[in-house]
Amino acid sequence: MESDSDVVEIADIVYSKMGEGIVKIVIAVPNDKDIKSAKDIKPGSRVSTEYPNLTRKFFENLGIRFDLRYSYGATEAKSP
Repeated sequence: MESDSDVVEIADIVYSKMGEGIVKIVIAVPNDKDIKSAKDIKPGSRVSTEYPNLTRKFFENLGIRFDLRYSYGATEAKSP
């Protein structure tokens, strides 16, 4: 989905410790912010992600402008 590639699935390869099909992409915000859902993200907020295309589409669908920062792994460790 991230690369918008046209692919043909030829086999299921189960390699997750959690089981087949368990993938979560989450939005993490500081505890002291009054943000209960993605719709509460303030316009202009900085967003770090390893999935820039999915993230861009997600926030565009919400109508929220944001400052996208590409993260090369361990995004959760890069919060200011």
